[in-house]
Amino acid sequence: MEGKRARSCMQTDIQRDRAWLARIRKGDQESFKQLYATYRPRIYGYLWLQLGKDPYKAEEITQDVFLSVWRNAHTYRAEASVATRIFSIAHYQALNARRSQHDHQESLLTEESADGEGQETLSTSSHENAILDMLTLSEVFQRLSAQHQAVLNLVCLQGFSLAEVARILNVPVGTVKSRVNYARRALLALLRQNREEGANIYGQ
Repeated sequence: MEGKRARSCMQTDIQRDRAWLARIRKGDQESFKQLYATYRPRIYGYLWLQLGKDPYKAEEITQDVFLSVWRNAHTYRAEASVATRIFSIAHYQALNARRSQHDHQESLLTEESADGEGQETLSTSSHENAILDMLTLSEVFQRLSAQHQAVLNLVCLQGFSLAEVARILNVPVGTVKSRVNYARRALLALLRQNREEGANIYGQ
């Protein structure tokens, strides 16, 4: 009974979202506000984790995602849900942001190496950050690769099915399944390592 009710609610949400998007195509700002209010918290939460828990970057990319939804509403195809479409945009915006950040960090490291300074500081800082990263589950989560963070975020936190995640990431369902299984094992291993290292520290 509960399963039928959940599926019925899901279908209602899908129909509601499609009706909103149909009106957004025609420039209906009120429908856009409703879509934004419904999905903004979930998109922000997804991006917050994917972007290293940086609230400013997560907010910036969230706004970019919904701007893209507004501008490209006419390209939506009904074979995927609106939620899947929005998270797909968010996923690729996050990938681009991470690439840009990585390129910027590499540039800074190159400059430091050229000056012959910063290497010892970097090593110490990395060690301290590694300790801090193991204090909570959310911080351990950040130690997974971007693609494994994404699948766990979408499946476990956002509640998407494997098929929906495959659409969002544009990969086969089998790939999603293998990434989820690997990510769960890796997360458990990291948590186990965290507990063991904590026990060693306090046991000294």
